[in-house]
Amino acid sequence: MLPKAYRLPASQFALVKSKGKLIQTPLFGLLISVSGQSKPRFGFIVSTKISSQAVVRNRLRRLLREAIRPLLPSISPGRDFIILAKHSLLTAHLNQISHTFHEILAPYLN
Repeated sequence: MLPKAYRLPASQFALVKSKGKLIQTPLFGLLISVSGQSKPRFGFIVSTKISSQAVVRNRLRRLLREAIRPLLPSISPGRDFIILAKHSLLTAHLNQISHTFHEILAPYLN
């Protein structure tokens, strides 16, 4: 689980969705929005369209969190991120997800 300071509250998802910039990758979509927070915050959305089984959706959320964890200290503060899972994430490995995050978040790394 991500430390609480890095979690985006569900009440803020609508704001990020409305004002955020969407970046698409083969594994996931990434919404990025500016915020006034001292740390970057992340939210994860894995739809029932991906899998009807909660076990599978929760596993994908855990994979995404683990892939983002090493980058947390180096991401510039003041941004909110929502990761939107895609079907291709079902067959992806952790190192592939981590590499994709590193490429996409490169402009936001210190």
